[in-house]
Amino acid sequence: GGGSEVNSSAEMTGTALVPSAILAHYAAQLVAAGWTAAAPAVSDRVAAQFFETKDASRAPWEGVLMAVGSGTAATVSLTMHMREKP
Repeated sequence: GGGSEVNSSAEMTGTALVPSAILAHYAAQLVAAGWTAAAPAVSDRVAAQFFETKDASRAPWEGVLMAVGSGTAATVSLTMHMREKP
C-alpha cells in the first residue's frame, strides 16, 4: 500500500538569518498546532527537527523540518517533508 506525502519549501533572504533561529520559530508553530517535536540537530549552517502528529481521522504523520543556510550568504532554505506513517 502507498502512503501520502507532502513537501513544502521556501527560501528567505535577509541580513540576519540563522538556520537554528528560523527552525525554532517554525517548530514553535508546529508544536502549538499539536505536533510532537524531537530534539533538534543543529550546526552553524544546518538545523533539522523531527515531528509527529495525527490528522483529523487519527492517521499518524511524521516529518522533518530543515533550515539550511550559508555561513556567509544571507539566504536560508526551509523545507518540510511529511509522510503518513504506514
